[in-house]
Amino acid sequence: MNLKEYWDVIRGRLWIIFAMVTLTTGAAYIYSYLNNTPVYETSTRMILSSEDENMNTLMVMIKDPIIMEQVRSDLNLEQSAEGIANQIEVNRLEDSEVIQISVTANDPGVAAAIANKTAEVYKNEIVNILDFEQVQLLSKAEINPYPINEFQDRNLVIAGVFGVIAGIGLIFLLDTLDGAVKTREEVEDFLGIPVIGFVPPMNRKNSTTKKKKNQAHEVEVRGSPLILSKNKKSKLITHFYPESIISEQFRTIRTNIQFLTENRNQHLFLVTSPGKKEGKSTAAANLAVTMAQQKQKVLLIDTNLRNPMMHQLFKVSNTEGLTEILTGRLPFEETVYPTGIGNLDLLTSGQLTSNPSELLGGELMENLLKKVSHKYDVVLVDAPPVLHSNESLLLSHLCEGVVLVLRRKKTDLRKIVEAKKVLDLVNADVVGAIMNERR
Repeated sequence: MNLKEYWDVIRGRLWIIFAMVTLTTGAAYIYSYLNNTPVYETSTRMILSSEDENMNTLMVMIKDPIIMEQVRSDLNLEQSAEGIANQIEVNRLEDSEVIQISVTANDPGVAAAIANKTAEVYKNEIVNILDFEQVQLLSKAEINPYPINEFQDRNLVIAGVFGVIAGIGLIFLLDTLDGAVKTREEVEDFLGIPVIGFVPPMNRKNSTTKKKKNQAHEVEVRGSPLILSKNKKSKLITHFYPESIISEQFRTIRTNIQFLTENRNQHLFLVTSPGKKEGKSTAAANLAVTMAQQKQKVLLIDTNLRNPMMHQLFKVSNTEGLTEILTGRLPFEETVYPTGIGNLDLLTSGQLTSNPSELLGGELMENLLKKVSHKYDVVLVDAPPVLHSNESLLLSHLCEGVVLVLRRKKTDLRKIVEAKKVLDLVNADVVGAIMNERR
């Protein structure tokens, strides 16, 4: 994998990183908050007028047990004299005679009281201990309301970094466990068929252009108008936005199909997919439009008699269609719709039926396909998913080539392999695969 592929893997599950960072930093915040006891510091200063060689001795005496015990007694503190001494730090400021007594405590008032009391007791007791009187109190300790160990950001930073690393690791673990197809190489290696095109997500960015305004066209069909109008939800991108990225990809698919089949005289193609919601019908419709734009006479047939889609994509009635032909109620000429998009005709599924396999596998269907294959330059048959019904297998045996539609990062690779094996059992000629990007 190159860097772009790594980034694609991470970008697809970027929310995991955000979730992990939120979780780890939140836990770190709670832990730090519950275990962070505030510590306050304040200090007092005094002047010891003495020679340098005596200064260290005088400073050490500030924390002498005698002094500390007196401080504890005067302030009525619970901790021992040694404990109080551990809260005190004595420093000489820049080799001067000024001595700073700093005190830390969990209570700012107690810290100030210990500092001031220590200086006071020291001044009184050092006279008796060392016979030293040159002590002058310079400044009193004030209450400092701000803790010196304010909430530490360090834990949050560490937790955040850990969250990012853990999130990335989890993403790649899930990617490894995920059986969905991701690359062209996987399809070509496992199925032995070429990927003839990639269709980007059908969002506003990929499906619209600024060159054309909203348009609609009307064509007379059986005495009533068929109106195709552009709207944001229309999936006939190749018709309404021929300059879009998606339209360009379908033109590439069209060219690849023509290149792969030019020596085999194939023009009757079955469009199917391993499972549901792979974008099969939308791909078939846009491919049909693209072929019709090349001045070819194209017929698009909806053979999904359980869950038809073409009448919805082209906004036409589905009361009459393939079912009526196969049951002998109407001829082909009275059920086909001229869409008005080039030379593209549409044969919808017609009324739903409880026995689609019998109809699609019968002699009338075979005769119909033979008839239209002579009448049209290209015939595209939109069929149900391979692994959800046997109609696609019946139809693939009647068609000259099969185009398999997959959805990248959704279609399970094992399902794709299974679908290809099933098609091979009926000697279907799988021309190639179209990979739809996951929305």
